[in-house]
Amino acid sequence: MNNSMNNELTFLETEKKWTGFGKDVSDTSSSGEVLEKAGLNWKIAQQDVFTMGPDGSMKLVPHMRCNVRVEDGKTLGIVGDRYRVCQNADAFAFTDSLLGSGVRYDRAGSFYGGRRIWLSATLPPENIMGDEVQPYLVFVNTHDGSGAVRVAITPHRIVCSNAINFALRTANRFWSVIHTQDLALRMQEAQNVLDVNRHYLDELKDYGKALADIPIDNADLPALAEAVYPLPDKDVTPKVEANIALRREQLLEVYRKKDDLQDMPKTAWRFVNAVSDYATHSKPLNGSRRSAGRVLEQVVAGHPVIDRAVRLFT
Repeated sequence: MNNSMNNELTFLETEKKWTGFGKDVSDTSSSGEVLEKAGLNWKIAQQDVFTMGPDGSMKLVPHMRCNVRVEDGKTLGIVGDRYRVCQNADAFAFTDSLLGSGVRYDRAGSFYGGRRIWLSATLPPENIMGDEVQPYLVFVNTHDGSGAVRVAITPHRIVCSNAINFALRTANRFWSVIHTQDLALRMQEAQNVLDVNRHYLDELKDYGKALADIPIDNADLPALAEAVYPLPDKDVTPKVEANIALRREQLLEVYRKKDDLQDMPKTAWRFVNAVSDYATHSKPLNGSRRSAGRVLEQVVAGHPVIDRAVRLFT
């Protein structure tokens, strides 16, 4: 983002987003080393939950448990008594079976005070529609009862570090993984991760080719921007309407001027990449900064704006 055109796009952040936070663990060779280096080698214990009555007496809350970090006693979640803790070491142990398949550990960290733990790994770069794309695998473990161990595929265009983690109807991009001590099942789960990743990347290439065959006329752009940033059905204040209009205008500025898009023909592929560029890098209109946790959530679960743009052409 250093040419004269990009200098006009002051509403975009220039630093990397989720790929820039957490701890660099690229020199590790096991999940145990990853957790040690990233400061995530701690454990969770479960305790009973009590409430205090008006007279100061303590009463047990039935069927509820408290997930507590052993090392400092911090409460990370209140869960039902059927919830089973998945320790960080157990959650990520199967990822060791991925090594040797072109997979390398990349970064790791936690957010929301340790309630969610993540680990990312890189795969060999791919070429998608003439761009070098870095595929990442992101693994997430939670201690607040919000979900099981999950894995997400999130390719990034290297030239601009924007996500092309599109929600495709024909391929899964994120899913839950089993938690098991059985080595054979761990290896089976690791192979499943590689198979799903390969299928997703192949489908993404086909999707890119299909969108590259859909021409976009300049006259189509305002309607497309309105479809990506629609007005709410009700309760539209003048401020909300103005903010949405600004979002549309900025999106089209990215489509027209962003340097990493200039060599792309004016097609649907260029448009969805502009949406991803904008959604990945645009600054909040209120001047705040998105938290690392929020950025990572959008990497794992997908960005609603990007998914909305993808659905326009599927």
